Amino acid sequence: MGSKALHVIKGAMAFNDGSFERRDIAWTEDGAYADPKSCDALADAEIQDGKGLYVIPGLCDIHLHGACGADMSDGDPEGLFKMAKWEAAHGTTSFCPATMTIAGDAILNAMSSAREFYGHAQESSWRGEDGAALARMEGIYMEGPFISREKCGAQDPRHVMAPSLEFLKKAQEASGGLVRFAVLAPEEDGAVEFAHGAFKMGIRPCVGHTACSYEQAIEAFKSGACELTHTFNAMPPMLHRAPGPIPAAALAGASAELIADGIHIEDPMIAMAFRIFGEEKLILISDSMRAAGMSDGAYTLGGQEVFVKGREARLKDGTLAGSASCLLSCLKNAVLRAHVPLESAVTAAAVNPRRAAGAVFSGVGDIGGEASFIVLTPPEEGLLVRRIVVHGADAEVAPGL
Repeated sequence: MGSKALHVIKGAMAFNDGSFERRDIAWTEDGAYADPKSCDALADAEIQDGKGLYVIPGLCDIHLHGACGADMSDGDPEGLFKMAKWEAAHGTTSFCPATMTIAGDAILNAMSSAREFYGHAQESSWRGEDGAALARMEGIYMEGPFISREKCGAQDPRHVMAPSLEFLKKAQEASGGLVRFAVLAPEEDGAVEFAHGAFKMGIRPCVGHTACSYEQAIEAFKSGACELTHTFNAMPPMLHRAPGPIPAAALAGASAELIADGIHIEDPMIAMAFRIFGEEKLILISDSMRAAGMSDGAYTLGGQEVFVKGREARLKDGTLAGSASCLLSCLKNAVLRAHVPLESAVTAAAVNPRRAAGAVFSGVGDIGGEASFIVLTPPEEGLLVRRIVVHGADAEVAPGL
């Protein structure tokens, strides 16, 4: 006899293989999906009526700096625990925290701290000391220091470094092998060799914070780069006589990250990005900083002061400095305002990022897969959150979702 399923949702529209189908969903006390048809699975279960509800996989944010007052670059394992708990309560059930362009020693310290957090969180089966579910860390996103001073955005130009495989190896060693992504500007000396070397190390080279030409971007993609960092932001625009890196990424078959918060990119451009790259190559990210989930005021990002009002985070000169939104809010904006099909947005926020990070993806209800999912009202009712389950346990749903 198998372990009993403690919970069942009946008759919901569940996401699987890129589309929705009406089905029953069951999961066991150990956090795995079970077969709802078996008598063993239904015995003594808490049953929820899923009629009129949609169930999507827990989201995966591969590019976020911070939330709830904490930041990856602080080099504080406790801060990462706070972030992981906050993300779980906002529907992001796995994530890759991102570093900034800060001093080299500070980057290595952040890597070591992330390694410490990962070890402790894994030992506790991704539960906090209070038993609350934690988002699973899938790796580390290294944004900087190998970028262009011309397109720093909110990155600190004082700490920009030429592309260096030697430093990347130090960072990977400090992290315990957790670095999954590394950003580079293709026009910088040594960038092509860096892309090739990073790819051979099993790290995903990303083109971003760059002033590169189309030709320079194509060379980087041919050398191993396979992703565009927050597409449209901190890079040249598409022009008919100067195409730049965006068409290069699309024609090279690279993936494209997108901050779909409605602030970084206008909604028609979000819709166009899905048309250009296709749902199979789009990766929605939040790029959130420590002010996410906090009140308006002054914060820091990569050592620079950031002023937050509403969901906007800007440097003193008005430069956008990450977001104050969670990934689920970005998904909602893509669907409700940019009119991206829900299936496409879910693929871009849950399936594609996990594949990019090399993580395992489980469709909703896939027997034996990890039961991490979000229960929502239909798009016409605003995609309001009715339940979040993380590794089989109910998470406390954050207000306002």
